[in-house]
Amino acid sequence: MNRRDDVRLQPSAQEPDTAEQVRERMQPAETHPQQAALSTLLEFAGRAHPPFSLEELHASVLNDFARQLSEHDDPGRLQAVAQKLVRAFWALADLDPAPTETLTGLKQVLGAALRSVDENTRDILVTHCLEPLFESRRIAAMFADWEDDAQLHEVYQRALAWGEGFWPHTRGG
Repeated sequence: MNRRDDVRLQPSAQEPDTAEQVRERMQPAETHPQQAALSTLLEFAGRAHPPFSLEELHASVLNDFARQLSEHDDPGRLQAVAQKLVRAFWALADLDPAPTETLTGLKQVLGAALRSVDENTRDILVTHCLEPLFESRRIAAMFADWEDDAQLHEVYQRALAWGEGFWPHTRGG
């Protein structure tokens, strides 16, 4: 990434950004996936005037995670993406009210990734994403329909067994 892109990723502290400036800043994040972060997108979206639509933010977050999870040739990078997905899910789940459409979309993106990968990649996603999410009974409950899904049942049970060891001691039980 060149210095100009680095500067473009930094929000201005002096005046609100226009929605067009937010969209411009999001472009390097798509070009350089390692720079994409939900906190950055939320910060930019929150500063945009006129307001950045929730639909645009929702689509951007889902597309970003779907793209990054499909690029699973580097296990270390996949671990980082999985951990970023956990942080994004937690940040959204802790909002009041929680954006259920985006949470459902993230769950679907993760489910699609788990269905389409080999066993080693699936292990990375379960260990670094699904198990940490299931450390909360509230989050695990959002995935209850995976119990009846033939392709996701095993990973659901594995993450549930992990998560139950943390209830109710962490993250709101």
